[in-house]
Amino acid sequence: MLSLVTALVFLQRPPPLALAASEDGATVVTLQAEGKVIVWQVPAGPRPVMKLAAEFQLPQPPPAQPQMFLSPHGSYASISTANRTASVFDLRTKALAIEIRLPQGFKGDGIWHTNGHTLIFNGPAYSVAELLAGGPAVLLPLTAPYAVTKDGRFVAGFSGTGVILAELATGRIKKRFEDALPAQPPIAFSPNNAFLATGSQISKLKVWSIPNAKRLPIASRTSTTMRFATEYELLLPDLRKVIDVRTGLTTRSLPPKPVPPANGILVPAPNSPVGVRVAYWPP
Repeated sequence: MLSLVTALVFLQRPPPLALAASEDGATVVTLQAEGKVIVWQVPAGPRPVMKLAAEFQLPQPPPAQPQMFLSPHGSYASISTANRTASVFDLRTKALAIEIRLPQGFKGDGIWHTNGHTLIFNGPAYSVAELLAGGPAVLLPLTAPYAVTKDGRFVAGFSGTGVILAELATGRIKKRFEDALPAQPPIAFSPNNAFLATGSQISKLKVWSIPNAKRLPIASRTSTTMRFATEYELLLPDLRKVIDVRTGLTTRSLPPKPVPPANGILVPAPNSPVGVRVAYWPP
Protein backbone atom coordinates (compact mmCIF):
# COMPACT_ATOMS: atom_id res chain seq x y z
CA MET A 1 0.00 0.00 0.00
CA LEU A 2 1.45 3.27 -1.13
CA SER A 3 1.06 6.31 1.15
CA LEU A 4 0.83 9.74 -0.75
CA VAL A 5 0.41 12.01 2.24
CA THR A 6 4.09 12.99 2.19
CA ALA A 7 3.77 14.01 -1.45
CA LEU A 8 1.08 16.60 -0.77
CA VAL A 9 2.04 20.20 -1.47
CA PHE A 10 0.31 22.78 0.70
CA LEU A 11 0.47 26.39 -0.39
CA GLN A 12 -2.36 28.01 1.58
CA ARG A 13 -1.52 30.60 4.28
CA PRO A 14 -1.11 30.22 7.18
CA PRO A 15 0.38 26.76 6.72
CA PRO A 16 -0.93 23.98 8.97
CA LEU A 17 1.10 21.98 11.42
CA ALA A 18 0.08 18.82 9.57
CA LEU A 19 -1.90 17.82 6.51
CA ALA A 20 -3.10 14.35 5.46
CA ALA A 21 -5.28 12.80 2.78
CA SER A 22 -7.22 9.56 2.73
CA GLU A 23 -6.04 6.79 0.45
CA ASP A 24 -9.07 7.21 -1.80
CA GLY A 25 -8.37 10.95 -2.13
CA ALA A 26 -11.89 11.94 -1.02
CA THR A 27 -10.91 13.49 2.33
CA VAL A 28 -8.23 15.99 3.34
CA VAL A 29 -7.58 16.99 6.96
CA THR A 30 -5.51 19.92 8.19
CA LEU A 31 -4.29 20.51 11.74
CA GLN A 32 -3.74 24.15 12.63
CA ALA A 33 -1.25 25.51 15.17
CA GLU A 34 -3.98 26.35 17.69
CA GLY A 35 -5.17 22.72 17.66
CA LYS A 36 -8.10 23.10 15.28
CA VAL A 37 -8.79 20.10 13.06
CA ILE A 38 -10.44 20.95 9.73
CA VAL A 39 -11.98 18.22 7.55
CA TRP A 40 -12.38 18.83 3.81
CA GLN A 41 -14.27 16.70 1.31
CA VAL A 42 -12.88 16.41 -2.22
CA PRO A 43 -15.65 16.02 -4.85
CA ALA A 44 -15.31 13.76 -7.86
CA GLY A 45 -14.91 15.15 -11.35
CA PRO A 46 -12.49 17.56 -13.03
CA ARG A 47 -11.10 20.58 -11.12
CA PRO A 48 -12.64 19.59 -7.76
CA VAL A 49 -12.99 22.40 -5.23
CA MET A 50 -12.71 21.13 -1.64
CA LYS A 51 -15.72 21.63 0.61
CA LEU A 52 -15.55 22.26 4.34
CA ALA A 53 -17.10 19.22 6.03
CA ALA A 54 -16.34 19.64 9.73
CA GLU A 55 -14.01 21.22 12.24
CA PHE A 56 -13.28 20.64 15.89
CA GLN A 57 -10.74 21.49 18.57
CA LEU A 58 -8.25 19.03 20.01
CA PRO A 59 -8.67 18.53 23.77
CA GLN A 60 -4.99 19.44 24.28
CA PRO A 61 -2.50 21.53 22.27
CA PRO A 62 -0.66 19.58 19.56
CA PRO A 63 3.14 19.14 19.70
CA ALA A 64 5.41 21.34 17.57
CA GLN A 65 5.81 18.66 14.89
CA PRO A 66 2.74 16.42 15.04
CA GLN A 67 2.27 13.34 12.86
CA MET A 68 -1.13 12.73 11.30
CA PHE A 69 -2.49 10.09 8.95
CA LEU A 70 -5.99 9.03 7.90
CA SER A 71 -7.83 5.74 7.52
CA PRO A 72 -8.25 4.63 3.88
CA HIS A 73 -11.71 6.17 3.45
CA GLY A 74 -11.16 9.17 5.71
CA SER A 75 -13.33 8.11 8.65
CA TYR A 76 -10.58 8.32 11.28
CA ALA A 77 -7.48 10.43 11.87
CA SER A 78 -4.50 9.45 14.02
CA ILE A 79 -2.81 12.53 15.50
CA SER A 80 0.28 12.33 17.68
CA THR A 81 0.07 14.33 20.89
CA ALA A 82 2.42 14.90 23.81
CA ASN A 83 3.95 12.05 25.83
CA ARG A 84 4.25 9.60 22.89
CA THR A 85 0.48 9.25 22.59
CA ALA A 86 -1.45 8.79 19.34
CA SER A 87 -5.04 10.03 19.59
CA VAL A 88 -7.43 8.49 17.06
CA PHE A 89 -10.47 10.65 16.28
CA ASP A 90 -13.67 9.62 14.55
CA LEU A 91 -14.06 12.38 11.97
CA ARG A 92 -17.76 11.65 11.55
CA THR A 93 -18.61 12.29 15.20
CA LYS A 94 -15.57 14.49 16.06
CA ALA A 95 -15.07 12.25 19.10
CA LEU A 96 -11.94 10.60 20.45
CA ALA A 97 -12.12 6.89 19.54
CA ILE A 98 -9.00 5.58 21.27
CA GLU A 99 -5.68 6.75 22.69
CA ILE A 100 -2.62 4.61 21.97
CA ARG A 101 0.50 4.82 24.10
CA LEU A 102 3.57 4.42 21.91
CA PRO A 103 6.94 2.92 22.91
CA GLN A 104 10.06 5.00 23.48
CA GLY A 105 11.40 6.51 20.27
CA PHE A 106 8.10 6.39 18.37
CA LYS A 107 6.87 9.72 16.95
CA GLY A 108 3.39 8.72 15.83
CA ASP A 109 3.97 8.39 12.09
CA GLY A 110 2.78 5.35 10.20
CA ILE A 111 0.02 4.03 7.97
CA TRP A 112 -3.50 2.70 8.29
CA HIS A 113 -4.13 -0.85 7.15
CA THR A 114 -6.68 -1.08 4.33
CA ASN A 115 -9.14 -2.91 6.59
CA GLY A 116 -9.65 0.41 8.39
CA HIS A 117 -9.20 -1.17 11.82
CA THR A 118 -5.43 -1.60 12.17
CA LEU A 119 -2.82 1.12 12.56
CA ILE A 120 0.90 0.50 11.98
CA PHE A 121 3.23 2.89 13.79
CA ASN A 122 6.82 3.34 12.71
CA GLY A 123 9.64 3.09 15.24
CA PRO A 124 13.43 3.47 15.13
CA ALA A 125 14.12 -0.29 14.90
CA TYR A 126 10.73 -2.01 14.76
CA SER A 127 7.05 -1.21 14.27
CA VAL A 128 3.85 -1.73 16.23
CA ALA A 129 0.45 -2.75 14.84
CA GLU A 130 -2.47 -1.54 16.96
CA LEU A 131 -6.16 -2.38 16.67
CA LEU A 132 -8.67 0.46 16.64
CA ALA A 133 -10.87 -1.57 18.99
CA GLY A 134 -7.98 -2.05 21.43
CA GLY A 135 -6.29 -5.28 22.41
CA PRO A 136 -2.68 -6.46 22.45
CA ALA A 137 -0.24 -4.77 20.09
CA VAL A 138 1.75 -6.77 17.55
CA LEU A 139 5.49 -6.09 17.24
CA LEU A 140 6.71 -6.08 13.64
CA PRO A 141 10.46 -6.61 12.99
CA LEU A 142 10.58 -3.96 10.24
CA THR A 143 10.32 -0.21 9.71
CA ALA A 144 8.64 2.17 7.26
CA PRO A 145 7.88 2.54 4.47
CA TYR A 146 5.37 -0.29 4.40
CA ALA A 147 3.23 -2.15 1.94
CA VAL A 148 0.32 -4.37 2.99
CA THR A 149 -0.97 -7.18 0.79
CA LYS A 150 -4.45 -6.78 -0.65
CA ASP A 151 -5.81 -9.58 1.54
CA GLY A 152 -4.32 -7.92 4.64
CA ARG A 153 -2.38 -10.98 5.76
CA PHE A 154 1.16 -9.73 5.23
CA VAL A 155 3.16 -6.53 5.60
CA ALA A 156 6.50 -5.72 3.99
CA GLY A 157 8.94 -3.19 5.35
CA PHE A 158 12.63 -2.38 5.66
CA SER A 159 15.20 -4.00 7.91
CA GLY A 160 18.91 -3.31 7.55
CA THR A 161 19.94 -3.71 3.92
CA GLY A 162 16.90 -5.73 2.92
CA VAL A 163 13.15 -6.09 3.06
CA ILE A 164 11.16 -8.34 5.39
CA LEU A 165 7.78 -9.93 4.74
CA ALA A 166 5.91 -10.64 7.99
CA GLU A 167 2.47 -11.80 9.09
CA LEU A 168 0.52 -8.76 10.20
CA ALA A 169 -1.47 -10.67 12.82
CA THR A 170 1.55 -12.24 14.56
CA GLY A 171 4.67 -10.36 13.43
CA ARG A 172 6.30 -13.65 12.37
CA ILE A 173 8.85 -13.30 9.56
CA LYS A 174 7.88 -15.22 6.42
CA LYS A 175 10.48 -14.04 3.87
CA ARG A 176 13.68 -12.01 3.73
CA PHE A 177 14.78 -10.19 0.57
CA GLU A 178 18.48 -9.39 0.91
CA ASP A 179 20.66 -7.58 -1.62
CA ALA A 180 23.95 -5.68 -1.87
CA LEU A 181 21.99 -2.50 -2.66
CA PRO A 182 20.21 -1.29 0.50
CA ALA A 183 16.48 -0.91 -0.09
CA GLN A 184 14.91 2.54 -0.19
CA PRO A 185 11.35 3.86 -0.61
CA PRO A 186 8.92 3.31 -2.21
CA ILE A 187 7.60 -0.24 -1.86
CA ALA A 188 4.69 -2.01 -3.58
CA PHE A 189 3.06 -5.45 -3.85
CA SER A 190 1.58 -6.81 -7.06
CA PRO A 191 -2.19 -7.56 -6.78
CA ASN A 192 -1.78 -11.33 -6.32
CA ASN A 193 1.34 -11.01 -4.14
CA ALA A 194 3.68 -12.63 -6.67
CA PHE A 195 6.05 -9.64 -6.87
CA LEU A 196 7.45 -6.96 -4.57
CA ALA A 197 9.05 -3.76 -5.88
CA THR A 198 11.31 -1.34 -3.99
CA GLY A 199 13.80 1.42 -4.66
CA SER A 200 17.47 1.37 -3.68
CA GLN A 201 20.20 3.75 -2.50
CA ILE A 202 21.39 4.44 -6.04
CA SER A 203 17.85 4.98 -7.39
CA LYS A 204 17.80 1.56 -9.02
CA LEU A 205 14.52 -0.31 -9.20
CA LYS A 206 14.47 -3.72 -7.50
CA VAL A 207 11.74 -6.27 -8.15
CA TRP A 208 11.51 -9.54 -6.25
CA SER A 209 9.70 -12.78 -6.96
CA ILE A 210 8.00 -13.45 -3.63
CA PRO A 211 7.63 -17.26 -3.84
CA ASN A 212 11.40 -17.86 -4.18
CA ALA A 213 12.67 -14.50 -2.77
CA LYS A 214 14.83 -13.96 -5.85
CA ARG A 215 15.53 -10.60 -7.44
CA LEU A 216 14.52 -10.16 -11.08
CA PRO A 217 17.16 -8.83 -13.53
CA ILE A 218 15.50 -5.47 -14.29
CA ALA A 219 17.61 -2.50 -15.41
CA SER A 220 15.58 0.61 -14.61
CA ARG A 221 15.67 3.60 -12.35
CA THR A 222 13.07 3.82 -9.62
CA SER A 223 10.33 6.38 -9.06
CA THR A 224 9.36 8.32 -5.94
CA THR A 225 5.97 6.62 -6.18
CA MET A 226 5.06 3.39 -7.92
CA ARG A 227 2.29 0.83 -7.99
CA PHE A 228 1.22 -2.26 -9.89
CA ALA A 229 -1.61 -1.74 -12.39
CA THR A 230 -1.82 -5.49 -13.04
CA GLU A 231 0.09 -8.50 -11.74
CA TYR A 232 2.94 -7.78 -14.15
CA GLU A 233 2.63 -4.07 -15.04
CA LEU A 234 4.47 -1.67 -12.74
CA LEU A 235 3.69 2.05 -13.06
CA LEU A 236 6.66 4.43 -12.65
CA PRO A 237 5.14 7.94 -12.77
CA ASP A 238 8.43 9.87 -12.42
CA LEU A 239 9.81 8.07 -15.48
CA ARG A 240 6.44 8.33 -17.28
CA LYS A 241 6.45 4.67 -18.19
CA VAL A 242 4.97 1.27 -17.40
CA ILE A 243 7.22 -1.79 -17.38
CA ASP A 244 6.52 -5.51 -17.47
CA VAL A 245 8.38 -6.90 -14.46
CA ARG A 246 8.83 -10.26 -16.19
CA THR A 247 10.94 -8.72 -18.94
CA GLY A 248 11.85 -5.25 -17.69
CA LEU A 249 10.61 -3.80 -20.98
CA THR A 250 8.50 -0.64 -21.26
CA THR A 251 4.97 -1.49 -22.36
CA ARG A 252 3.48 2.01 -22.56
CA SER A 253 4.00 5.64 -21.61
CA LEU A 254 2.35 7.66 -18.84
CA PRO A 255 1.22 11.29 -18.85
CA PRO A 256 3.21 13.71 -16.69
CA LYS A 257 2.27 14.21 -13.05
CA PRO A 258 0.14 17.32 -12.53
CA VAL A 259 1.76 20.34 -10.89
CA PRO A 260 -0.40 21.92 -8.16
CA PRO A 261 -1.13 25.63 -8.55
CA ALA A 262 -0.89 28.11 -5.67
CA ASN A 263 -4.55 27.46 -4.76
CA GLY A 264 -4.38 23.67 -4.95
CA ILE A 265 -2.75 20.52 -3.64
CA LEU A 266 -2.12 17.01 -4.94
CA VAL A 267 -4.41 14.32 -3.53
CA PRO A 268 -4.40 10.56 -4.16
CA ALA A 269 -6.28 9.40 -7.24
CA PRO A 270 -6.39 5.57 -7.29
CA ASN A 271 -7.89 5.44 -10.80
CA SER A 272 -5.36 7.82 -12.33
CA PRO A 273 -2.32 6.32 -14.08
CA VAL A 274 -0.05 8.75 -12.21
CA GLY A 275 -1.82 8.18 -8.87
CA VAL A 276 -2.61 11.82 -8.02
CA ARG A 277 -4.80 14.71 -9.13
CA VAL A 278 -5.13 18.39 -8.23
CA ALA A 279 -7.76 19.51 -5.69
CA TYR A 280 -8.44 23.20 -5.22
CA TRP A 281 -9.00 25.23 -2.06
CA PRO A 282 -12.25 27.18 -2.00
CA PRO A 283 -11.90 30.90 -2.83
